[in-house]
Amino acid sequence: MQSRARSGSGSQAAHGSGFHTALGCSLGCARGSWDVAPMQPIASLVASRQDGLLTRTQALQQLTRDELTARLGKHWPVVLPGVYLTTQGVPTLRQRRRAALLKAGSTAMLTDLDALDLYGLPNLPVDPFVRVLIANDVKRTSRDFLVICRTKRLPQANVVAGLRSAPLARALADFVLRHGDERESLAVAAAAVQRRLVSPCPEVPFSCIT
Repeated sequence: MQSRARSGSGSQAAHGSGFHTALGCSLGCARGSWDVAPMQPIASLVASRQDGLLTRTQALQQLTRDELTARLGKHWPVVLPGVYLTTQGVPTLRQRRRAALLKAGSTAMLTDLDALDLYGLPNLPVDPFVRVLIANDVKRTSRDFLVICRTKRLPQANVVAGLRSAPLARALADFVLRHGDERESLAVAAAAVQRRLVSPCPEVPFSCIT
């Protein structure tokens, strides 16, 4: 009887151990959703207006530093330093462009191929970078895929597909002056003229730049 009691006790202990192990596993699987506080409604609204992105300043207006740190990397990928994607996954081209604008400041605008693409020009060369135009006195530096382009005369930005973009003539000029392939540059410029997006000038073969 004593032997049976021991056996029963051991079986019960094993059962209890298995129960707690299973419970612990269940809690462990769910814990990933518990250790990160839900995003505040205001932060969620801001992110939805910015293609799912938040700056560090915006995030800290709704979250503590510890809450933000818990999210970074695993839950919120860092697209650029101080700019976070609030969903998991690889950022899209549009999100990379939005991140570049957020990083470069409120007066920044897309230029070069990024702006030309938004204006609808076809057959553009592939460019792994996002090029952003800013005023010469704004303190920003190029980082990762973001390329900062400076100007002493910042033009009035156009909002194209929801993103601040340089006027097409300026974006075209930035591309032609930077791009090393003259044939490709002329093809892109010709497409802009054919679509009547810019007017050709006798002195400047690609567009009128003021």
